[in-house]
Amino acid sequence: WKDMDILYWAENANEHSNMLVKTLLGLGRNAEITEEDLTMAIRTIHYRFVIGLTDEMEESVRRFNVFLGINETEENIMGQCMNEYFGHGIKKDNS
Repeated sequence: WKDMDILYWAENANEHSNMLVKTLLGLGRNAEITEEDLTMAIRTIHYRFVIGLTDEMEESVRRFNVFLGINETEENIMGQCMNEYFGHGIKKDNS
């Protein structure tokens, strides 16, 4: 593969042609896809994916909560769970 250019690969060696697009759209392996399908897959990635880092777990969970609309104030159970898990200056329960 190291000597293969991208166009040759896409046309000849890509046995799982557009598998990510098909997966994002819930299409079967043998489905034919269109430019509209590609546009929809790109839109899905743009609006529906949140990336988290394990070495920044608290910030990652906060981002997931914002994305999903989860209220994590201390007055509710989610806030209590976040405080218990992340500790905020005290010994964490997940240590």
